[in-house]
Amino acid sequence: MRIGYQNFAFRESHALTLAGAGASVEAGALANLRTPQLDQRVTIRSAGTGNRSFYIEDLPDTPAGRTVRAVALLDIEVETVGNITGVTFEVECSGSSGSVSTTAVPVPLMPDGFPRHLIFNLPADCTDCQQVRVWITGAANIADEVELVLTASALWISPVMSLTVNGGALEESSAYSVEDGGTVQRTPGGQVYGDPAGAIRTHTGSTVYITRTEAFGDGSGGMDVQQLMVSVRTTGPLFWIPDDSTEHLLHRLTIYGQLTQVGRLVPRGPYVQWQGWQVRESR
Repeated sequence: MRIGYQNFAFRESHALTLAGAGASVEAGALANLRTPQLDQRVTIRSAGTGNRSFYIEDLPDTPAGRTVRAVALLDIEVETVGNITGVTFEVECSGSSGSVSTTAVPVPLMPDGFPRHLIFNLPADCTDCQQVRVWITGAANIADEVELVLTASALWISPVMSLTVNGGALEESSAYSVEDGGTVQRTPGGQVYGDPAGAIRTHTGSTVYITRTEAFGDGSGGMDVQQLMVSVRTTGPLFWIPDDSTEHLLHRLTIYGQLTQVGRLVPRGPYVQWQGWQVRESR
């Protein structure tokens, strides 16, 4: 299990920039990517001949202390015009630890009703992170006139807390569910009129085999579960990543949202059990 917390894109205010292949902001403003609510969307368009390739760049004023492991674009939509044969995303980060990059991945395939968050869990921490680039590339023949359009609601750049004892903290009595806010009205004659609403994913349960260091820290800094409970609480946004063993499970199971219950920590021999956490998706 991994948890992204303390999103720098929401906490900082320096300008985000856009560069590459004639890309321009068609609707909204890049600053809208800094709001945790997903109702202020930004549309970026790149038109021309041949491959389309552009990036959103984050260059903080003060990189010291910025540890980045998770990068994401929330609530994305990709449109193409003309003969674009494939669209991929990748991330590049640089800091005092050197450069960290991901492999190119396609737009995640998600069923209708699921948010399309493009999530990258970097292969290593980028410490004192001074540059993050999120690339989008559309492949096309050199003479073809094409357009590549990206719409997104928010940018996520954060450290990650990993619970990785013996290869992975175990979820005990864990349950995935969906809240349906839709309503149904019936006429006196029994006719049904459905009023659909967006479904909200939730994840509840307990996590076992957490070490005391993972639960309470060891005084050397970094995040631990108790500190997460106190600092994020039920109002701070987070990325809840139960399983990233495949790209499909990473995008299907990861929840962008809040803890609705922070739970409690219960010692169990040499380990600690994190009981009663509840996570609810934000839209």
